[in-house]
Amino acid sequence: MTPNKLKLIAVITLVTMVAAACTSPGGSTQLKTGAVQTQTISVPLPPDTSKPVDVTLRLGAAELTAGSGAAKLAEGTVQYNVPEFQPSVSQSGNKVDITQGPTGGFQGVLPKDLVNKWNIKLSNSVPLNLVVQAGAYSGSWDLGGLRLQSLKWDEGASKSTITFDQANPDKAETFDFTTGASTVKLTGLANLNFGKMTFQSGLGSYTLDFGGKLKRSADVEIKTGVSNVTIVVPVGTSARITLKSAVSNTKTIGSWNSSGSTYTTGKDDAADKLNIAIDMGLGQLTLDTH
Repeated sequence: MTPNKLKLIAVITLVTMVAAACTSPGGSTQLKTGAVQTQTISVPLPPDTSKPVDVTLRLGAAELTAGSGAAKLAEGTVQYNVPEFQPSVSQSGNKVDITQGPTGGFQGVLPKDLVNKWNIKLSNSVPLNLVVQAGAYSGSWDLGGLRLQSLKWDEGASKSTITFDQANPDKAETFDFTTGASTVKLTGLANLNFGKMTFQSGLGSYTLDFGGKLKRSADVEIKTGVSNVTIVVPVGTSARITLKSAVSNTKTIGSWNSSGSTYTTGKDDAADKLNIAIDMGLGQLTLDTH
């Protein structure tokens, strides 16, 4: 049996085990729904808005819309009909946790008529170290203009779109993104103004669009399993992509030069350049410029 077939069998087995663990009642009780409740999220700005604030968002099965431009540090509403999903907010100094439920977790089988809708905004006026911990959810995030110092993201089987449609006024030194079997689209990544980005994923479909203005050189490390991955580098941005493994199928769209396992676009001696390393299992890799 070839190494690629062994990889595929191992991934399918793992995904099956995870799915079984997520869906099997395993003695868990059926969560019950009640009347739909609406809770307001309102977190005041800190006294000193020059110091970074650590903000953590924790949620499980939910529909979420998030954006920037809040008058307060964080504001919005959550609609839910499972009592265990009542959100909680804790604030201590420059640390804020906004959590689904008292601990962010639950034990039980999800009801079919579940309602858990989040609509939240964050402030553009305070430097943020933002952490997102999400389970099986669907999310639409527009984080353009936030003063992000760092961004750490961990989500499960999800469907999410994360957009940076405005420049980050600050420098995000690190952006770490981890996801399971999911569909994820990241757009306007150059606007995040990150120094180093890591992206780790399992089986799924992923688009990493580095649109926006690249203000400095940045390093990107991508590790993914059996998946479809599209890398978009806009015309005018220079990038060097190095394949760390034998990708089963690579397709280029637009202006790319290739030499062995290296693909380049733009000026190789550019002062500001994306350096992207990809370690990928079976699947389709598409490199696009437009």
